[in-house]
Amino acid sequence: MVPDGHILIFIRHGKRGRVHPDDDLDPLIPRGIAQAERAGDWLRAGGHIPTKLLYTKKRRTQETAEIIRERLGPEHRLLPMARVSAGPTADTLEAFAEKHGSGAAIVAHHTSHEFIVKTFCKPDKYLDDNGAGFVLQKGGDTWQCVARHAGES
Repeated sequence: MVPDGHILIFIRHGKRGRVHPDDDLDPLIPRGIAQAERAGDWLRAGGHIPTKLLYTKKRRTQETAEIIRERLGPEHRLLPMARVSAGPTADTLEAFAEKHGSGAAIVAHHTSHEFIVKTFCKPDKYLDDNGAGFVLQKGGDTWQCVARHAGES
């Protein structure tokens, strides 16, 4: 069981250009690069420094993770992330936290970001914008949103 106080960080990738016939290969556009830079600055300013940055198979998540690492320092590891299996959300977060440790940052996509934000953060304004991020902290048998970054539409 993951101890109380354990942190997971989620960041939505920066804005991409739709320039490639294969969606997996679409790169960030200049606005997406700036969004990723701001997400990295937000993490640093808030003291939410990831122990590692995980990204999906899509180029835009890897580029976002690389830019965040540039803002935080080269000692932060970049790792491709295997697909997370579906299941009850708290159980999935628990398994992910056990595997990757406290402070792991996950750069992901709209659908996973939306579900987790709506479940745990209950925002006044939905944090759906590119470059948006949030920090979840384990407390008892659930997770709580302890920090938010609105990103930019």
